[in-house]
Amino acid sequence: MSSFQASWQLQNATANSLGLRKSGDKMGIPTIFILFLIFLFIFHHNLKKTEKLTAIKRKEFWENEEKSMFTRKSQIEDTNYIVPDISGVKHNNKEYFAELGHPELFKYQELIFSLSKEPMLNLSNMSNSEIRLKYGIANFSHIEACENNYNRLIKAIYLLGKGYFDLENYSEAISVLEAGIKINSDISDHILLLAELYAKKKDSFNFNELKIYSENLESLTKSKLSNGFIDLKKRYFI
Repeated sequence: MSSFQASWQLQNATANSLGLRKSGDKMGIPTIFILFLIFLFIFHHNLKKTEKLTAIKRKEFWENEEKSMFTRKSQIEDTNYIVPDISGVKHNNKEYFAELGHPELFKYQELIFSLSKEPMLNLSNMSNSEIRLKYGIANFSHIEACENNYNRLIKAIYLLGKGYFDLENYSEAISVLEAGIKINSDISDHILLLAELYAKKKDSFNFNELKIYSENLESLTKSKLSNGFIDLKKRYFI
């Protein structure tokens, strides 16, 4: 029986016992008052329950934080490190981009090739305390550096891909942006830009594959991605 049904039966029983309602009578002011009291009781009960759960979670959080500060160093498995595949990214010289009027793209390109040789990790699905508990406090600064390498790389890949897109060099833009997807970039603008490139080519297969990829991301921008794919589908495929 739901809380609403229980409350309603309690209200009826109370009203009848107090003679507040006769058969066929409409709900009177005393009955409304009783319902209000019942509502306050249920609200107070749920509030206390929520506060108790919050207190338990807060206690668990600080216990994990304290424990993580004393966790011994643990080996980071080689399989956790990301090895970017940038074989599809052309290595153009500085003059090439200068002639295009976008010398800043050379900087992004060089950053991609440089960072691809550095150790990198993507542990965005773990909290800081979870990372320390698993790998130890002594590894934390190394992990932070590896995560920074990863985040800088996916940003540089997006910026170079966007640069090629703006220059209408769509084939190069696709090659660059696909390198980011291979290492699980979750930058929404990156994903939607690549989706638009597929849509321009009427490449429904890769468009749909990328849509599935976006739906499986643990991202706060899922709504933006979903709306973006809907808009692109309307513009290019319907």
